[in-house]
Amino acid sequence: MKATWALTSLVFLLLSGCDMGSDMNENDTRAPTASGATQDNDCGCKDIEATLYTTADFETFTAQGTIVGDLDGTISFTGDANSLSQISSETFPPVNPATFSFTSEVDFITNKGTITTRGVGLAEIGPSGSGTELHQILGGTGRYENATGTFYLRVKADATGANFVEELTGRICVVKKGCD
Repeated sequence: MKATWALTSLVFLLLSGCDMGSDMNENDTRAPTASGATQDNDCGCKDIEATLYTTADFETFTAQGTIVGDLDGTISFTGDANSLSQISSETFPPVNPATFSFTSEVDFITNKGTITTRGVGLAEIGPSGSGTELHQILGGTGRYENATGTFYLRVKADATGANFVEELTGRICVVKKGCD
């Protein structure tokens, strides 16, 4: 399972346009993270881990919350209600009828700037439901102006189905002067 997750993450990182070549520089003296990757490379890429605590408003398909970890601040989720689509399966074991796919935009607001993402998700909605989301970074403000990268979220709802804890991992790249 870990190998599949790592391979999937690598594919999405390569598709995100972030140059990972600097991470493999034999002269790099930075310490690796727990995942084995270096924190920063010469062109402004950084591995990110954080936890989001959000509360959904299902009538407006929005959510608000906080983020702590490598990014600290608040988040604002806006879902596209027109993209909400129920997932079903008759061939394989039945899928929970409350399973949906959706698209969204999320703003991560920190004291160093805002990161804006476009996301696609899959979730079993309801008490103790779970889901996953893939977010491409579209850009940002402040320190995150012209940012690129990818965030992955593992989502778990509480017993009410409206409050979520979301584990975020990913990579953000902000091109520094002198990097092409």
